[in-house]
Amino acid sequence: MDSIKSLVTGADPLNDFPAGPPDGETELTGMLTGIRTFSDTGNAKVVNLDGARKRRRAIAAGLLAMTAAAVTAGIVVAGNLRLPEATPAGPAVSGSPSSPASTQEVPTPASSTAAGPSPAQTLPVPTLPGPPPVVPAAPQATAFTSGDGKVSFKLPAGWTAVEEPAGTPSYPSSVVRVYNETGETMSTLQLSQGGGLGGACSGPPAPFSVLDRAAVPSATQPWAQGRSVEFGYAIIDETARGGKIHTVVGLLDAGSLPKGDTACMFYAAVSTSMGMLSFADAVQVSVGGTGPGFDSVAEARAYMQTAEYQNLKAMITSLELNN
Repeated sequence: MDSIKSLVTGADPLNDFPAGPPDGETELTGMLTGIRTFSDTGNAKVVNLDGARKRRRAIAAGLLAMTAAAVTAGIVVAGNLRLPEATPAGPAVSGSPSSPASTQEVPTPASSTAAGPSPAQTLPVPTLPGPPPVVPAAPQATAFTSGDGKVSFKLPAGWTAVEEPAGTPSYPSSVVRVYNETGETMSTLQLSQGGGLGGACSGPPAPFSVLDRAAVPSATQPWAQGRSVEFGYAIIDETARGGKIHTVVGLLDAGSLPKGDTACMFYAAVSTSMGMLSFADAVQVSVGGTGPGFDSVAEARAYMQTAEYQNLKAMITSLELNN
């Protein structure tokens, strides 16, 4: 400011009188008697007005530039001194300190933050395996032998055989009834030294057939000589006239079965050297029977696939007779 004041003071034309203050009368006389030219040039101490104006403008522009620079510097300093903003997760990676606007935040993967154990967390108590469950053994087939030792066969698992008193001292006989797991009678063995078979048809013949046959290994022994003893599953079909299919599962004498494809009656019994033998679920099959029966041949054939039928077949074919 001192330099500017000096320039302004030096530019005052009233101070351009080195000899001292002018004499009023002399100056008035000169003004009246002659022409005096005033100029802002020619005197080294007098500053040209145009140059002064240019210089003042330059000085003012410089001051404005300095002020703007100072303001900018203050903003920059204030920007560098501001507190960092809170970020949701993870550290922030910044660029050069001279360029605060280039600050870049790098998100941290959620997997990088390890969660600490909960204060109330408890470890599970391991459970020791208990003993394996006890699986009951599957029932096995057993061998049955009559009290007199004359009859024996293999009894299916879970089935029971009960020997019943029968006959007389003059005509002894053996009766063994076989029951399944539920107590239902499956078959009856009868061996009698007396008596015979008889009967008459109670209606017209109906279709007759044998659906299954199997050999009896012991039939080669003396008790069956001269007889065609076999296991058989035979039926009489009365479905065509509104009846049932009557069946028998047991020992058959192939030689005494009906010769044609119709029958009104037949027996599941064999004449042996030890007496009349029957080992079946029925002794006689005839038309007009009152048993449960089947409604179709297909049902009768399907019965052969059941476990019950297979047990009957295995038991009857295992028959042994001791003379």
